[in-house]
Amino acid sequence: PLLKENNMRDIISLKTKKRIIMIIIIGSLITGYIIFLISNTISYFLTKKISAKKEGEESLIKSIRLKLTKKYYLHLHHWLISSFAIILVIEKEVFSGLLQQIVIGVLSGIIWQGVYCYRDWYKIFYSS
Repeated sequence: PLLKENNMRDIISLKTKKRIIMIIIIGSLITGYIIFLISNTISYFLTKKISAKKEGEESLIKSIRLKLTKKYYLHLHHWLISSFAIILVIEKEVFSGLLQQIVIGVLSGIIWQGVYCYRDWYKIFYSS
């Protein structure tokens, strides 16, 4: 009887451990997703506030334009810069855990605003 009782404790302990691990995993995923959504939404509205209201207007932050030739220049939209930043953050593992979710959320909000709010979001090359 003692052997069966010890085995039963081990089984209950194993089931309890599995449940705790599942709760931690699910809780972490939900927390990470909520953190991402909050940082994404806040970033979208802050970017919308400081950006130009429509194409061609000045924003609070000066645009980055690189002259390619006498006639053409490259416009580095804020959504494009944020896209490269996300790739770097993920590829180089600059941040981890919740901080990574926050950073990716913020950068995604910037991308969302840049693509959603401007009709010329896809234009990168311009003539002078």
